[in-house]
Amino acid sequence: MLHLLDKHKKKSSRNSGMIKASYDAAATTSHNERHWSYADSLSPDESARPEVREKLRNRARYEVLRNSSIGGGMVRMFANDTVGTSIQLVMGLENEADNREVQKVVGYWMDAIDAVEKIRTGKIDKTVSGETLFRIVTNPSLDHEVMIDLLPMEADHLSAPVIHDYFNPQYVDGVHLDRLKNPTAYDILREHPGSVFGGVNWQYDTFSRDSVIHWFRRDRPGQHRGVSEVAAALPLFAHRRRFTLATIAAAETAANRATVLKTDLEPGNSLTEEVDAWATENMLSSITLDRNASTVLPIGWDLSQQSAEHPTTTFAMFDKAIVMELSRCLLMPYETVSGDHSGLSFSGGRLSRAGYERAVEVERADIKKKILDVLLSEFLYEAAVEGILPNSVSRMVLDIASRVSVRAIAKRMPHSWHFDGFKEPDEVKAANAAKVRLQSGLTSRESELAKQGVDIDEIDASAARSFGVSVDEYRRACFSSIMTNGNAVVAGSPTDVISRLDEIDTAKEEQLVGVE
Repeated sequence: MLHLLDKHKKKSSRNSGMIKASYDAAATTSHNERHWSYADSLSPDESARPEVREKLRNRARYEVLRNSSIGGGMVRMFANDTVGTSIQLVMGLENEADNREVQKVVGYWMDAIDAVEKIRTGKIDKTVSGETLFRIVTNPSLDHEVMIDLLPMEADHLSAPVIHDYFNPQYVDGVHLDRLKNPTAYDILREHPGSVFGGVNWQYDTFSRDSVIHWFRRDRPGQHRGVSEVAAALPLFAHRRRFTLATIAAAETAANRATVLKTDLEPGNSLTEEVDAWATENMLSSITLDRNASTVLPIGWDLSQQSAEHPTTTFAMFDKAIVMELSRCLLMPYETVSGDHSGLSFSGGRLSRAGYERAVEVERADIKKKILDVLLSEFLYEAAVEGILPNSVSRMVLDIASRVSVRAIAKRMPHSWHFDGFKEPDEVKAANAAKVRLQSGLTSRESELAKQGVDIDEIDASAARSFGVSVDEYRRACFSSIMTNGNAVVAGSPTDVISRLDEIDTAKEEQLVGVE
């Protein structure tokens, strides 16, 4: 018994004290010391210091936007897929006439200020440079009753003047912050630092946050300036271009050396000495080879073609691997970036684009909240003051502005924004999938049409007019087609159709019972 107690005490003493644990990645060894030498514990704003952002911004513009067809195609495709060709406002007020009038007025104004093109350009700038700016300005030359305009600017304009205090904890390179680190104002240079006047004229203006839209991706909490979204891929762009140029140079070098003249004769042979003398005399000269000609060489001499070592068989593999990694910085599938869909099936293609389309949806949500809703609030307020909105809508807008703020107008009025839908590779399969979702009650026609950037009221009115029926009749026909494959009678309400469907099902069950 004592022996067992002693053994238990020894075991307990070994396990007593602090528990020690470790991570392999946290260990610093001679093998990984250089690899982790640049890891730091800097804050988000200190990590993205002005000189760091400027260097990444300039290199991204040079490498991705100007000198890479793959990089330029990636960022432009991302912008085209995200913003598309049009952005439509769909109001959700109780009065349909008011909805149509507001949508029409806002549509005219967005066309007048080229809102879609400016946002698409801003999306390219945000991806490459890491951030972009829009100023909400008054443009007297605008061809519209409301003169609010959107002025796009590169992030280079948002910079701390040379006289500013860099050690102010409530100031981050042109961004003024409150005690909760929320932006309150922005210092914007009047001229681009890279322009003729920018390097010598550092005049600036300070604008409140209500007149500036600062759009960037936040990767860390407490981040107030954006870093290029393709920064992690910049070395890969450089490697791909260098490897391609080196492969081409090696292939050209090998191709330019068409033939090699060699001999196995011993030194001192008279013929060898004669050829050596001729070669020395004609050093660096070239010999023209006649087409379809044959030649006779002296005994002991041989004429052979230079063996080309490039391009190597691994070049295509290397290039594909690089492009695949490049595409991931923007969550784009390799097939979309390269344009090569030869190895994909229909389901494989849809699966490969699922993550990318989700990224586009996230970007669109950002655009709706940070740009479109801000513009809509400013426009509706000015339009209500100018009296170009329906009276009931104007009263609602001015009431929200007086009780809350102008920026809160869009948030308090039911509406949605519709972007272009994604093109389906197989329209029949996509339509059948939508029909199954509708029949299962997992979606609605309004939701399905919104994915395609279409307003259900507009499309139904147009379709009903083309068939010569009312909108209600057309929608009942759609209901019948979806729920009964067109076998039910269109006349009557949806409830009547459902009752008839129940009668049909009951009759079928009775027939089956009779057969049994």
